[in-house]
Amino acid sequence: MVSLQLHRLAFLACLMAFLTALPVTAIAGGQDAELGWFPYTVSLRNRGRHNCGGIIIDQSSILTAAHCIVGLSADRVSIVAGAVKLDSGGTTYQVSAIHKHPGYNSSTITNDIAVLKLAKPLSYTPYIRPIALATQDPPAGSGTLGSGWGVSRSSGPVSNTLQWISLQSLDHKICQEKMGVTVSQICTTSANKGGMCRGDSGGPLTDERITLVGVYSWGRGCGDGYPDVYASVAYHREWIRSYMG
Repeated sequence: MVSLQLHRLAFLACLMAFLTALPVTAIAGGQDAELGWFPYTVSLRNRGRHNCGGIIIDQSSILTAAHCIVGLSADRVSIVAGAVKLDSGGTTYQVSAIHKHPGYNSSTITNDIAVLKLAKPLSYTPYIRPIALATQDPPAGSGTLGSGWGVSRSSGPVSNTLQWISLQSLDHKICQEKMGVTVSQICTTSANKGGMCRGDSGGPLTDERITLVGVYSWGRGCGDGYPDVYASVAYHREWIRSYMG
């Protein structure tokens, strides 16, 4: 177990160093992911069409943003796991129940988090794996990773290939001043004005320990230099855990 964890940490260190050296291209600053790099990231589908991102947290539970499932019944929602392409690969799983956070506020976009239950459990493979929940928010300035199939500019189409990007956690006081967030939210920024965009909602933000720290919620524009806002996993941890298993 120790050697496996060291291997994962070494991989992430190399991954982040590699990404930092690359030019800005897509997801507003992201790069194409390879199969298995982000095995916890899934595509959330509305009647078969990509709608948002999602995160595997156990064999029967997917975490996503509450705004992604507003107005949707479970029979319309499925997820595709184990794929980096939207149009090929992976395994489809039907959602059987949707649990939206009771405190979700569509006006302030707070408590923007939901747990989806699957009709049958996931079959774990090297390309389909869960991720652990953070117990605390990442320190200001620490390195984080985001992934998703979102657009690379405000008016563009979603990416067919999963994208990933290196981001930095923003000091919460600065986040409050710039974006008006609450203690239930965290922010990231990018030196190259990259970031998450439409279609990335519900996707993961992870720290250097390969722990889930945030669920992408909203931002202003797309790669326009504004911080991205996420629901804090540490803040919502107990509520999330109440629907796991």
